[in-house]
Amino acid sequence: MRREFRITLAFYDRMQASLESLGQWDQPCAIPAVGTATADLPFWRIPTPTYLTFLTQNTNRFLFAFEHIHAARPTSRVSYEHSKLLTMVMQALRASFDSCDLPRARGPG
Repeated sequence: MRREFRITLAFYDRMQASLESLGQWDQPCAIPAVGTATADLPFWRIPTPTYLTFLTQNTNRFLFAFEHIHAARPTSRVSYEHSKLLTMVMQALRASFDSCDLPRARGPG
């Protein structure tokens, strides 16, 4: 289960200090009027090039981890521990370019 809504207390404190310095800490959120185009959308609009760049970099992160773990093995044989790590990285790779519920995803076999 993803927890994108969680932030650290240090980040919250920095955000509060920044908004207080701008005089916006006690200001109500600007909510668009009902019926406008932006108020009816339950999602954010992200430009395609920005999103594709994010997906590419996120996928490369998991592929680099796979290569690093595979290259870190001491012999030409893959140990049980390395195979479990590689399996976990490959399962996480699916979540890097698509949303999936990893605990409910069907494992190999």
